[in-house]
Amino acid sequence: MAAQPPDRPAPSSLMAEKTIVPVGVKLSTDIEHRPDRPNPYRARVRWFDPTTKRRLSLSEGKSDEDEAREWLQTIIEAAQAGLSPSLATIKLAEYGDTNMHLALRGLELKTLDPYLAGWRMRVVPALGHLAVRMITNGVVDRSVQNWIVDEHSRSTVKNTIAVLVRVMEQAVRDGIIKVNPARVSGWQKPYKQTEDELLDPRALALPDWDTLVQLAEELVAASYNQYRGWGDVVRFAASTAALTRVCSPAHAEDASPPRSCATRPTGTRWSPGSATSTPRRHDLRHTGPTRLADAGVPIHVLCRSAGHGSLTTTQHLLHPDTHKITAAGAALSAHLSVLRAPRSLPTTAALTR
Repeated sequence: MAAQPPDRPAPSSLMAEKTIVPVGVKLSTDIEHRPDRPNPYRARVRWFDPTTKRRLSLSEGKSDEDEAREWLQTIIEAAQAGLSPSLATIKLAEYGDTNMHLALRGLELKTLDPYLAGWRMRVVPALGHLAVRMITNGVVDRSVQNWIVDEHSRSTVKNTIAVLVRVMEQAVRDGIIKVNPARVSGWQKPYKQTEDELLDPRALALPDWDTLVQLAEELVAASYNQYRGWGDVVRFAASTAALTRVCSPAHAEDASPPRSCATRPTGTRWSPGSATSTPRRHDLRHTGPTRLADAGVPIHVLCRSAGHGSLTTTQHLLHPDTHKITAAGAALSAHLSVLRAPRSLPTTAALTR
């Protein structure tokens, strides 16, 4: 028997491509465990064709039972929507590359390149491996936050979100999903926080040691069983810029910090006894390097202490106070004044020599 050409799909793949489970028919499902197979859990769905009265089936091997159940649920939902199994389980990268011309129709040419760059460099690496129907608003939101953490500019993130919204909108038109999960909101807030920090360079660093001690005591009082270890964590983290996970208490019941050490309004600083101003754990990461830099510690030492891979990352945690910025400006002015001052001419006696 002649071998099949190498580029020819397997029979099961052809069946998945051509089979469309009729809308409204009763489906029966089962999962069979076959330990001798590479994918030991076979998920199968069966139904009677309303026209031919023949019993048809569709099956696929999965690595575990949970994955098999997810596949069956996807096929059932696809049948309810009138979709083929291949379309219901298509990955975002494949769907976007196939339908990008439809998703971006009507777009100006000058916008095309940044949209496509956002798709290739950010969307596909972060979400391309997921099935279109499995992408949720939460998944998109976390991806956007990761792009912001990676220090992409506001316009870069905006273009990346825009191309993802267009692709998912095309999926809505194709009936694969009902609601576009890529329409996220509030992602501009971190950029606003950066602007606030430029107006108040030390907004994220605790103002003094007494404030740090007060913070430690309040967290101990709010923690489970008033565990003193959290006070040590706060003081140690703020003094060394160490990651919280490196210096956290070892006891399981004390592994979670108090709720008060969570989030606070953008552009505000924690103050002792304030009910509306709450600290964030990452504020300690800003306090440590700032105080060490004030003490004259070189930035390459701060980089090692904070566990960063580059000096650029460490620089984002340093917040010089207004007095130091003013002093730097005064020093520059004095230096320029010396350069602009007229030099004294040589004396006559010196010229006659």
